[in-house]
Parts: sequence; structure tokens; C-alpha cells
Amino acid sequence: MRQFWRSRGSSIACRVSCREVSGSGSLSAGPWCDEPLSNLDAQLRIQTRTEIVRLQARLHITTVYVTHDQTEALGMGHRVGVLRDGRLEQVGTPQEIYEQPATLFVGRFVGTPPMNIFPARAQDGMIWAGGVGLAPARNVSGEVLLGVRPEHVHVRGSRWSANVPEENLVPATVELIESAGDQVFLTLQTPPGTLVARVEPSLRPSPGARFDVWLDPSRVHVFDPETKRAIG
Repeated sequence: MRQFWRSRGSSIACRVSCREVSGSGSLSAGPWCDEPLSNLDAQLRIQTRTEIVRLQARLHITTVYVTHDQTEALGMGHRVGVLRDGRLEQVGTPQEIYEQPATLFVGRFVGTPPMNIFPARAQDGMIWAGGVGLAPARNVSGEVLLGVRPEHVHVRGSRWSANVPEENLVPATVELIESAGDQVFLTLQTPPGTLVARVEPSLRPSPGARFDVWLDPSRVHVFDPETKRAIG
């Protein structure tokens, strides 16, 4: 058992333990870390996470790191595997996992707030939901599940959306406003359903305010409603 210690002050110490495992095939022998930071407070988790990354980079050893914390997975991993009920849903780089989810579960599990998902229909070259055309339908037809992350829901009047062409506008009404320091999340009621959008902190509409939103057509995700796997 390897033990890594980090002290904070004179009276607080943290122990992170990782088991040695024997690798074969494409995996080299190295430590297996199973939720090593789960009992730490938020600040100490960040500090210790940084130390583990530095240690792993210095030792150049393959490390299997198990966590339910997506921030740890995306921030520390070179390759990330997403498991659900013992089944491997997807393996890829952190960027691939976030930007190209292979299944609906991965799309919803990775990302905070989670990806917006609602039922839609691909017809006549367009994806429709709630009687509104949302994005071009590429090589897909029939019933689908449409997904889009909050940062790809663009809001008229937001400077973060100023350089994004306005296409397929959707009327929206502000229901909730959640401040997260350097960003604000708006819960919006729209004809297709509830959408969460991310905007800059200086944009603070009142609940009940109405404006148009649109989706970035290059960043929408389409899933099969039966298999829950990505299409296209």
C-alpha cells in the first residue's frame, strides 16, 4: 500500500492511499486509487488533487483513479472511462467525453448543470420540438432526443452570444436565476420545454422576463430514444 501524506497547518494531516496493482497488456503496473479524496473538505480536495497530478507526472506511471466526482475525472485524467451499472458506456479523452458523449447517460452525467434533454422529431430537414424548429436534421429522421449544454443555449442580449448568428429563434420566459460567481444560469420556459442557459454575471433579467433564445446548431446532440445512444 502506497500512502501519500499532505499536512495543512500543524494539527491537520491527510492520508491518500492507493493499492499496487499488476498490469498486463496495455496497462503498466501502477497504483489503483479508489475514491482517495472522498473524505476531504472541498479546499483540501483541490490541494491534494493538484499534488497527485504532480506526483503522477513526475513518476510517469499508469494510475487507475476511481471517482464519482466529474471534476476530478475531467481535470486529472488523460483517458476517462464512464461506468454505469458495471457497464462501460464510453472511453475517451476528457474533451471527447464532454463534447462527444456516446450515450444519453454520459451526456447527462458529465457537466454541471447537466445537458438539456427533450423529446423532438426530425422531419423535413429540421429537428422540431414544441412546434418550433430548433436545428438542422443531419442524417436523422423520426423521433429523437435532442440535447444541448447550457453554454450552447444563446440568449438575445447576452454579450457571450453577440458573435453567434441568430437562427431558429425560440421564445423564452425566465423562471429561475442561479448565480455561480463568474456566470449565471437561467432556467427558461420555452415551447420545447425547460432549458437552462448560461450567461455572463452582468446579465440579470428578472423572473418573468421574456426574450428569444437559440441553439448553436453545431453543438446539439441527437440520441436514439430507444437505445439512448448518440446518432450521427
